[in-house]
Amino acid sequence: MKNNLLLLFILICNLAIASNYNGNNMSFKQGDGTTVDLKLFGSEYYARAEGIDGYTLVREKTTNNICYAKLSEDGSELISTGILYHAKQNSVSTPNSILQFKKHLDINIKAKQKIISANQNFLSGNKSSVEKNDLTSGGTNTTLTTPFFPVSGNIRGLCIVVDFSDEPAVVPMTEFDNFCNDINYTGYGNNGSLRSFYSDISGGIVDYQNVVFGYFRAPLTFADYDAMPYAVGAQQILGLALHWIDSMGFDFSTLSLNADNSIKAINLMYTGNPPTWAQGMWHHKGNYTGFSADGVTSNDYNCSPANSPLKLAVVAHENGHMICHWPDTYKYDNTTGPDGIGSFDLMCWYGDYYNPTVPNPMFLANCGWKTVIDVTNFNGINTDTANSLTCYRYTNINDTNEFFLLEKFPTEFGPVNIGYTSRWLKRGEGTTVPGHLWIEVKGFAPDLESAIGVFANAGLAGVSVIATSANAAVADPEVEIAFDST
Repeated sequence: MKNNLLLLFILICNLAIASNYNGNNMSFKQGDGTTVDLKLFGSEYYARAEGIDGYTLVREKTTNNICYAKLSEDGSELISTGILYHAKQNSVSTPNSILQFKKHLDINIKAKQKIISANQNFLSGNKSSVEKNDLTSGGTNTTLTTPFFPVSGNIRGLCIVVDFSDEPAVVPMTEFDNFCNDINYTGYGNNGSLRSFYSDISGGIVDYQNVVFGYFRAPLTFADYDAMPYAVGAQQILGLALHWIDSMGFDFSTLSLNADNSIKAINLMYTGNPPTWAQGMWHHKGNYTGFSADGVTSNDYNCSPANSPLKLAVVAHENGHMICHWPDTYKYDNTTGPDGIGSFDLMCWYGDYYNPTVPNPMFLANCGWKTVIDVTNFNGINTDTANSLTCYRYTNINDTNEFFLLEKFPTEFGPVNIGYTSRWLKRGEGTTVPGHLWIEVKGFAPDLESAIGVFANAGLAGVSVIATSANAAVADPEVEIAFDST
């Protein structure tokens, strides 16, 4: 049985909060080889671990053990209590001696910013500083604005797969070629390849393929590279691998290039599991300009796991930086404002590892992949379907530099139709704002409880942006539900 539900909302607010690591459940090995489960928070510039029980963790350098943490007296450092962490996802028991500490401990903002700045410099490779807001150079770690940057046609990137004597290859090389380029790829449960992902979100405007090389056997062990400062080992490997490819006669000028003749996209995938978050060989996006051949130079690269199972989301996110110049939309610290766009954007919180969410509508529109329809002065009903490559722009009439983009998202239950109607009233001298706003959400769900969670969020998100842009008063929600059993 499917149930058709209609929900109606009036002037309410909803805020989505997320970051690059927002409580991701991950498994790590203790010093004795046993496995524990924990959660990560933060970004590739600064990450913090918590146990399943919510208490902060650190890895001891001397023992290689993951232990419960406490704050230093000045709040600038997380230090080990020496008490070993043992928890698994379905088996959690917090030692009594830890209960004296607060959950979710974190260092102070000044110390965190110092770590973030240092790691940004590590990831910038042999540049003197992290570039910002510079599309002409072709390579950025962060971008302060999101200008119109059309992307179309055939794009040719480079994928290099690396293994180590202490972390030998398991996945066959043919799998990497398919993971990058097979338009019908479903390996490991992924919903497509890197190529099909960018073809889908661009409406077929972009055909992004990679030339794949591997396996390149790194001369040192994974452990050796991981002991180096953050990103240094990965950049050493990248330089060696590029010279290895050059020795085989490959013409690097056949790759897609930035305006400065630097390679647009390099995907470095390597085996091994980095033991400590945001250190050593931790996967990241960086910049390396130490290689040149055939009139071109290296530039931006990203690192991702070459372990089984291969996961599409992280690679899709990092390639958004390289081929589209999209910045991250999560925050690197919590000094101001909310934590980011939320779970509706590949560049903030990419969702399912095997079926990543799409980028936000502004990024797609700036690439020329999405049609934008202005509804600022529209008075009526608009309906849309998910993944239509159309979005709706509502401009703040009091500040035309501010606008909101609305789009339709699919749900786990199938299509959901979203429409809105505004009634306009005069409020204040020379100002027209909506007096009432209706958001109507229709769709199918197996039961009422499930529908409330999915449909309500869709309605709330739509109302909040319009209410905020118009500086309209926000009242308690009024909800009407029509339930039709079919």
